[in-house]
Parts: sequence; C-alpha cells; structure tokens
Amino acid sequence: MKVTKLIIGLCAISVLSCQSPNPMGKASVTVRVVDQDGMPVSGAEVRGGFEYTDYDGDSYKVLTDTNGVISASGRLMSIFNCIVKKDGYYESVEVLRWKEAYPNAELKYGKWQPWNPTIEIVLKEKKNPIPLIVRNFDEAVLPLENEPVGFDLF
Repeated sequence: MKVTKLIIGLCAISVLSCQSPNPMGKASVTVRVVDQDGMPVSGAEVRGGFEYTDYDGDSYKVLTDTNGVISASGRLMSIFNCIVKKDGYYESVEVLRWKEAYPNAELKYGKWQPWNPTIEIVLKEKKNPIPLIVRNFDEAVLPLENEPVGFDLF
C-alpha cells in the first residue's frame, strides 16, 4: 500500500512539473500603422486575435488613433495575428509567431516577455487599380482527352 501511494505521488509530481511546449500567458502588443512614407494612418480598422488553443482565442477590432496606433492584449500561446484595412489602401495581414519573432521570449509571472512590443505595419496606397475581368466558365472549351494541348505565352 505504501509503495502504491509512493508511485502515485511520484507520478503526480512528475505530471505537475512538466511544462507545456507552448505555455499560455498574457500578452500585450502595440500596433503602429503607417503609409509608404512612414506617416501614421489614422482611422484604419485593425482586427485579429491572440491564439491560445487550436480553435479559440481572444479577439479584438479597433480603429487606429491619430498617431496610427492601437494597443491590444489577450491570452497567448503562440500566434498573434492582425488584419489592417483602410479605404484607399491595400489590406495588410500580419501573423506573428511569438517565439520565432522574439527568440528570447519567456513567460514570467504569467506574462510574455517582451511585454508590449511595437509592431509596425505599412499600408500601401492604391494607385491606378486595374479592374479584373470576369467571364463565365461555360464559354471555355476544354481540351479533349488524350489529345495534345498547346498554348501561347504571348
């Protein structure tokens, strides 16, 4: 009986002392949105989230201030992502894998270090956009089976 209790106790200690390969903690990020000239973009919609499980996470949706800045925080296991949209600019997507972006990142007192890093996202202005042409597929002629197919690169 004593041996069984000892084995159960040792198993419990070993399980409790194991650290997850992706521990979860609080994280805070400042996102700075600028244009191609480095000027702040105010009123841009920034939305995204902090991933803390395979299927769930803390999400946010905020507009940038006059300095083009937002702050977001949430529970993080490994990935922070955001999508930035503003009329007149192309959409920009940022996916930040915390441990890859910050190789010395560590969890201290339940918070990821570095705490509140600034991520700069550059929005590219739309200049002379070219509209896409859409055609129905039923107009296309498919090649015959077992027949050679040729095409012109010019």
